[in-house]
Amino acid sequence: MKKIVFTICLAVICLAFTTKSNAQISVGVRGGIAMPLGDIAKDYPTGLGMGMGFGGGVIGKFALNQTISLGLAYDFQSFKSGDIEIASGVAKFNYKWTIMPIVGQIDYYFAKEGFRPYAGLEAGLYMFKFTIPAQDIVYNGVTIGKSQEVSTTDSKIGFAPRVGFNYSLSKALDLNVEAKYTYVLTDKPVYTSLGFNVGILYNLGK
Repeated sequence: MKKIVFTICLAVICLAFTTKSNAQISVGVRGGIAMPLGDIAKDYPTGLGMGMGFGGGVIGKFALNQTISLGLAYDFQSFKSGDIEIASGVAKFNYKWTIMPIVGQIDYYFAKEGFRPYAGLEAGLYMFKFTIPAQDIVYNGVTIGKSQEVSTTDSKIGFAPRVGFNYSLSKALDLNVEAKYTYVLTDKPVYTSLGFNVGILYNLGK
């Protein structure tokens, strides 16, 4: 699966740089939220589920023409966490989730300038990290020691249909706003979420 993702990302880069020389390249930064859905959200905050996620990332877009663009994006998302209770009245441990998606994108634009709504799809590798940080061990309200940090990581394939728009702020800058539904091929509980991103794109060569 990881080889497939690498091949897709490499194809995006190669196709972008083999198109005609007037293809527009944009780079940018963005921030956003992710709202987990289904069982992965129901377990929060007393199981191993996820609360609201916050994060940001970097994006690069390669306009093949005025209606189609390819892109690459990397994000870091940190999710509100809960507590794991080892045994009733014995000890609780705080935990946290982070997700780092690396995805390739394709978008279709419905307008050529100014306000440009689009629909698109992204797919790639989603790297999950689950961490129980080092913290005090509390027994019946009394601190009896300190735990060591424990973490585990896993990588899964996922995809997200997206809708959004670019709005021209100047010749070189665009405002980018989008919403997306993410589905990752994880073991149960399956990870799904609704996301909302806002970013700024800088158009190179303008």
